[in-house]
Amino acid sequence: MSGTLDRLKQSLGFGSEISRLISNTDPGIDSIAEVYQALYALHQENLEALVELENTLNSLSSSSGTSGTSGISGTSGSSGTSGDNGTSGSSGTSGDSGTSGSSGISGSNGTSGSSGTSGANGTSGSSGTSGISGSSGTSGVSGTSGTSGTSAAAPSQAFSPMNVSDCDLAPTAATTQYYYLTVADATMTVSKAKLWGYSGSDTVLFGLYRGTLSSCTLIGTGSAVCGIGPNVINISPVAGQNLNVQAGENLVVGYYANGISWRTVYNAGISDIIFGISNTSDISSMPNSPTGTGTAIRFALTLY
Repeated sequence: MSGTLDRLKQSLGFGSEISRLISNTDPGIDSIAEVYQALYALHQENLEALVELENTLNSLSSSSGTSGTSGISGTSGSSGTSGDNGTSGSSGTSGDSGTSGSSGISGSNGTSGSSGTSGANGTSGSSGTSGISGSSGTSGVSGTSGTSGTSAAAPSQAFSPMNVSDCDLAPTAATTQYYYLTVADATMTVSKAKLWGYSGSDTVLFGLYRGTLSSCTLIGTGSAVCGIGPNVINISPVAGQNLNVQAGENLVVGYYANGISWRTVYNAGISDIIFGISNTSDISSMPNSPTGTGTAIRFALTLY
């Protein structure tokens, strides 16, 4: 190992690379282990020398003598030659690159126009004085009022001296006059009378009187051929009379069947000449003042 250590010192003294020593190409170096042992011995030898040098320097530092001038630096030894590198394998040939298209020519930018100078602001004018308020205009004349619309017709009204729903009897068919007292239930103008037929068909005369059975005046008459069911007879006022009635006014109603076929329906009331009468005399028109004997027949009737 001493031979290896000497050779290591010489190699390091000339600045050669340690890799050259480790490659085991020089004669006299038997193994890598021997190289490591030599390096360790060299380290120990240098360590002792460094410790001795440090002690000497410490002793010199303790004295206050003047520092000596630095010695001239020795020249550096020449570097050992580097080992040859192994040759690299040849690279595969690269494929040909495609040619790039040429870039288009860029258009030149237009020149910017110069900015105009700003005009100076004018001075503000003074406010004018307020004008005098104008006088109010005269009012226009009012338009003429439109004519009044016509009044709507009064709603239809009706009342039943004897409602058909209250009747449960039918008189004997005969040429007989029947009258009874009633009271107007509404203020109205009478124009129609509705009688109800139970059986048969005949011409029926109808009369409307103002007052009571003891003292009454004929005010309206009408006639129609009546049959079974509802029968409407139009009423006309007699000369010098009208068909206006007041609610609560006394009235007398009567009919005469000119034949022995038609029968009406009725309900029974008191049989007294004050409230109801009948007369079997034949007539061609309703009398101005009815006469007869007491009867309970109150025939179905609606006035409207």
